[in-house]
Amino acid sequence: MMTKVGVDPSSAEVHVEVVPDTCCDRPNKVQGYETGSVSFSCPYESKYRTNIKYICRGNQSSTCLQQALITSDHKPNRQFTLTDDTTSRKFTVVIKSLTQRDSGPYLCGVHGNTGLDVFSAVELEVKALPKKTTVVIRLTTVEPVSPTSQTTQISEKPTKDAAPKTFVVVIVPSLLAVLLIVTFVLVLVYKSKCCKVQGAGVNINSSMWTTAEEGEVLGLAELSKNQQLTQRSKQHVFKKHHDGKTRPTRV
Repeated sequence: MMTKVGVDPSSAEVHVEVVPDTCCDRPNKVQGYETGSVSFSCPYESKYRTNIKYICRGNQSSTCLQQALITSDHKPNRQFTLTDDTTSRKFTVVIKSLTQRDSGPYLCGVHGNTGLDVFSAVELEVKALPKKTTVVIRLTTVEPVSPTSQTTQISEKPTKDAAPKTFVVVIVPSLLAVLLIVTFVLVLVYKSKCCKVQGAGVNINSSMWTTAEEGEVLGLAELSKNQQLTQRSKQHVFKKHHDGKTRPTRV
């Protein structure tokens, strides 16, 4: 007869304690932009100063160490950098060359002495770069005929009416200058004709005055001659009456 010595499995008691994981209830939210970099810090207790620190993507704490992107024992990674500051009891993670695919949850882990790791959660949001606005300024300078009609036009986009307006601004002063010159020439011609007409009038008046003077002189001479003839005729009659006979009288 054989007797089995051991523990009766039916009498063994197993105690399982379920502890809620509070690492991910309130994640630390971090924002960054594409092609840039972002950094965040993960605190820990002083008893974990010499323990391994690491970071993984996602929220699965049970596999975080196995899927760690970088650890404090210098696991290389070009995009991620981990720096442990034992004095302030926190390690800092830097993520470079960000893309929108890097957005999502991350876990900061500290390997525990009893096999239970401690975690803190981070939520990363990578935003697209803002679009650059380009303002185009065009400067157009028109050299006019007149020095006082210079036009400068500044606009973001050229318009169809810009060229005709500039043309009118340039042409109007030129037409004004031509009209002034023509008016000045007409005034000079008019003054010249007036002077010639006045000169001709003076010559005519002078000729008429000279002719009148000559006529007056001739009239006076004729009158004087007639007076002399009358005087001589009277003298001749007087002598004839005095002598009683007719004698020739010298004239």
